[in-house]
Amino acid sequence: MKNVYRSMFAGVFVLFTTGCASTANNNFNSLLWMQSSSEYQANTLQAYNSALMHIDAALGDTLWTAAKEQVPGCSKLPPAVVMDIDETVLDNSRYMGKVVLENGQWSAETWDEWVALKEATAIPGAVAFINAMKKKNVTVVFISNRECGKRDKSPSGCIQETDTIENLARVGVADVSPEQVLLKGEKDGWTSEKKSRREDVAKKYRIICSSVMIWVIFCLMSRKISPRPSVSGLWMKTVRTGGKNGLYFRIRHTGPG
Repeated sequence: MKNVYRSMFAGVFVLFTTGCASTANNNFNSLLWMQSSSEYQANTLQAYNSALMHIDAALGDTLWTAAKEQVPGCSKLPPAVVMDIDETVLDNSRYMGKVVLENGQWSAETWDEWVALKEATAIPGAVAFINAMKKKNVTVVFISNRECGKRDKSPSGCIQETDTIENLARVGVADVSPEQVLLKGEKDGWTSEKKSRREDVAKKYRIICSSVMIWVIFCLMSRKISPRPSVSGLWMKTVRTGGKNGLYFRIRHTGPG
């Protein structure tokens, strides 16, 4: 009987550890593809360029709206574009690289440490798209599930909003006001479900484009690209970049494959 239990335990252990390894490898492969593949960069650029091509038509047609939350009479409202932030405008793959290489998991605490560093880079095409909106007098409103929360020795208010605005400025998106950044928990009723925030924006603006539209274009194009590379057969180099609260990683493909 003891042998039976030992066999059962060994089987469960192998299954559990294999599942963990598989998840880690999948995350690693995804990060590798995002950080090193020319296909990813080309597709994000093309997605934003394709969205930009439709903006003039949207501006010219006052009945055009990209939001089902749009209120009646929206044709008289000023135009706006609604965008997510993370992995739409800001690239947080260095944070995820740290998680993967340390065999860890995403947590609210380590994520907030990363937000405080304000070191996320820009998704290719995002900054040019946002700055093009400014030139066309289109307001860009960011709706993100970055969460407002207390932080030791931080001033009152949503310090995460301040960090986010500063990070956006660092990548080239300047002069963003707090009114343009709507974070989870910033107001009562602003939960992870973004509908209430979109409704708030739709009362003030005619929403002519959203990041949902942009990434639908991206997903359609992504179906045509080659499969993401596997780790096997690649020469890998890990570049570690120092941060105030730890090391954050960029994974680079430096060899053939």
